[in-house]
Amino acid sequence: MRIAFITPEYITEPNFDGGLANYLYRVSVALKDFEHEPLIIVGTNRDDVIVHGGIQVNRVDVTLPGRAILQHIPYVRRLIPAIQWIWQSWRLNRRLSELQNQQRIDVAQFASYTGTALFRSKEIPSVVRISSMQSLWESANAVTNTLTRKLQIFIEYFALGKADHLFGPSRLIAEAVANKTGHPVTVIESPFLMSEMRWDCQLYHDILAGKDYLLFFGTLSRLKGAHVIAAILPDLLSRHPSIYFVFAGKDAGYNGNPMMNHLWEKAGKSRGRIIHLGVLPHDQLYPVIQNARSIVLPSLIDNLPNSCIESMSLGQIVIGTQGASFEQLIDDGSSGFLCTQNDPASLLDKIDRALNLDLSQRNEITKNAKARIAQLAPDLTVKTLIDFYLEIKETARKHCQ
Repeated sequence: MRIAFITPEYITEPNFDGGLANYLYRVSVALKDFEHEPLIIVGTNRDDVIVHGGIQVNRVDVTLPGRAILQHIPYVRRLIPAIQWIWQSWRLNRRLSELQNQQRIDVAQFASYTGTALFRSKEIPSVVRISSMQSLWESANAVTNTLTRKLQIFIEYFALGKADHLFGPSRLIAEAVANKTGHPVTVIESPFLMSEMRWDCQLYHDILAGKDYLLFFGTLSRLKGAHVIAAILPDLLSRHPSIYFVFAGKDAGYNGNPMMNHLWEKAGKSRGRIIHLGVLPHDQLYPVIQNARSIVLPSLIDNLPNSCIESMSLGQIVIGTQGASFEQLIDDGSSGFLCTQNDPASLLDKIDRALNLDLSQRNEITKNAKARIAQLAPDLTVKTLIDFYLEIKETARKHCQ
């Protein structure tokens, strides 16, 4: 089969920023190994075609025409982010139609993020993968619903209705979207296989070697629960005087200031035990993950996050949140720990439990964590995805008869 992935981000592009791009790369490589032909159509700032890892990447310039002029028009400038989404979908789908005319595409898979399926052609069987939903994320993040945000939410949900089928990796998000839209959502967990890249351990040795530390990695934001970590720092650092807390990732801010400033402020006299590494490439990040005491990921909502999967695959003990999709990966107390969302006392209790494990208990949780992630091997998950594509293709064929 020839499968096209339509996306606002991919790992070849400067706007690559995490889970969606990583997922598409892993799926594309796995499909290629199964002798299918994946291709990428990605929104960026140029028009060209490259081959990356044996996969065709179609770059589409989605720069909004007249953006500089629109920014000077009152009221209109506030709508530019939503207008950008509409323009991006138009450009990406135009490129998809051009490719369809050159060589038949069996299935088109759209990202839910930014509503890429808004202008999808009904000539190609299609599916939208639920990677994130603006309304759910903003509700969890306590974001004010401006006119622009309302329009973006409308675009995402309207685009879902344009596709033939919907699927997503987590039961939590699938159920929420199905309840909101009335469209059924199939759950297909994302494939995971640890990259065989050569690790760069220099940063770990220079900054962290010999330190006993907890690790948070990802976007430092309220959505990811960094403010909950801030709330527990005085008690945590007092109870465990040898423990450091390490943060790696982009700082998204908090109440108009950097999140790291808030974390250092809450740490008070112990601020020297709070370390920020910034955004790290995976070859530097993996040694930091592997040598941590535990990984702390108190997200308010998530969608089977890569951060949890990567950590568990390395045998780490993850402390995640109940009701944020971590429960699909973690059996509390057996393969990691789950705390209550947005509850500092609950988070501190689970961290205490993780820090107080003896060696045999740690080894048991490590074994169970690795076993859970082994269930995400491409041989299992991608086979399910291929069967899903075949079903979509067959349904479309019958409708054409």
